[in-house]
Amino acid sequence: MTGEHLEYLYNILHSKAATYFFKAFYAGGGLGETGYRYKKAFLEKLPVPKLIMQFNFNEHYHDKMIYELYQLSEEEVAFIETISDNS
Repeated sequence: MTGEHLEYLYNILHSKAATYFFKAFYAGGGLGETGYRYKKAFLEKLPVPKLIMQFNFNEHYHDKMIYELYQLSEEEVAFIETISDNS
């Protein structure tokens, strides 16, 4: 990939929220029992919050920050966490 803000995009795509969204709504087919493909046509449709400030991503706060960017409720976060723990 090329362009600006690649670290931001990388962190979005490696979050539990974006993974859930992609697998639930956009996945381009499975890879084995637990894998899935990121197809370009669907990846381009994945909503990515606009970068409004610089983020210093670290592993401890990564998903929490992404949940805030997507403005998810506590219930939505709990659901995604439950799904992610079972994957």
